[in-house]
Amino acid sequence: MSSKALIGSAAAPLGLSSCFDSTMRLYRLVRHRRTYGPLGSDDWRYLDFVMWTYSAALLVFLVPLAVAPSTGNFHFFTMATVMLVGPVGVVAFVSLLSPTLPIRCSSDPRGTPMKPAVFYAVEDVASVDFKEGRAYRQALNARWCMSPPFRQMIKMQTIFFSFAAAVYAGITAAVTFFASIHFAFGWVLGQLFLWAAWVAFMSWVIARVGLRRESMWWDARKEGEGGALGGGEKIGSIGRRGETGNGALEDRDVEGKGDPRDSGASEEADEDYPNTIIEVKRAP
Repeated sequence: MSSKALIGSAAAPLGLSSCFDSTMRLYRLVRHRRTYGPLGSDDWRYLDFVMWTYSAALLVFLVPLAVAPSTGNFHFFTMATVMLVGPVGVVAFVSLLSPTLPIRCSSDPRGTPMKPAVFYAVEDVASVDFKEGRAYRQALNARWCMSPPFRQMIKMQTIFFSFAAAVYAGITAAVTFFASIHFAFGWVLGQLFLWAAWVAFMSWVIARVGLRRESMWWDARKEGEGGALGGGEKIGSIGRRGETGNGALEDRDVEGKGDPRDSGASEEADEDYPNTIIEVKRAP
C-alpha cells in the first residue's frame, strides 16, 4: 500500500466519527434546549462551551486530514491530533486568567469572569452527553459558589490539562520533524491513546484528592470548625455568578442552604435571568 493510500485510509475514520458526535450533540442542544441547554436563556443560538470549543477544534483538525493525502505532505497528517488537542489546551490556559466573557459561555452571562475550562466541560458533558439536564447545571453551579475546595480542584484539573496538552504537542512535533514518516505515523496514532489514558488517570487522582479535601471541609463546617452549618441554616448567599472578579464569594440574591454535594436544586425564573438557581436545599 502506498503512503498516500495509507494516510487517506487513516484520515477517513478519524474525521467520520467526529461528524456523528457533533451532530448528535447539536441536535440535543437545539431540539431539547429546555431540557439540556445552558441556564439563563432558551435561545437555541446560545450553544454551550463544549459545543463551540469542540466545533472550532474539529474544523482545525480536519485541515490536515484533507490536505495531507491530496498534497503528499504526509508529515502534516501526523500533526492532525495536535490541531485537535492544541486549541482546547489554549482555551484551557486562557480560562485560568479569568478574562471577562465577551459573549455567553454555557450558563455564565456576558460580562462575568470566565471559570476554569474544566468546569464548563464537566457541566456541559454531564448535562448533554450523559443526559443529566439542567438540574445538573444548577447543582454544579451551586456547588461552585459554595465550595472553595471544589473550585480549587477544578482549577487544578484545568492547570493539569493545559500542561498535558503542551506536552502532547511538543512530543508530537518532535517526532514529526525528526523521525521518518513510517515511524511518526505509527507513533502519533498510538501516542494519542496513551496520552488519553495518562490524562484520564491523573485527572482521576486529582479528583480523588480534591473531593476528599472538599468532604473534610464540609465536615469541618458541619462540626462548627469553619462556621455553623445546621440542617436548614443559611451558610451564605450566592448570586447568579456567585463570585467577584477575584474569585471571592459575593452576596447577592440567591440563598444557598445545606451541602450541595447531596442536594437538589429548585428552579424559579425571573425576568432578567430565567432558569437561574434560586435555592439549594439539603436532600431529605
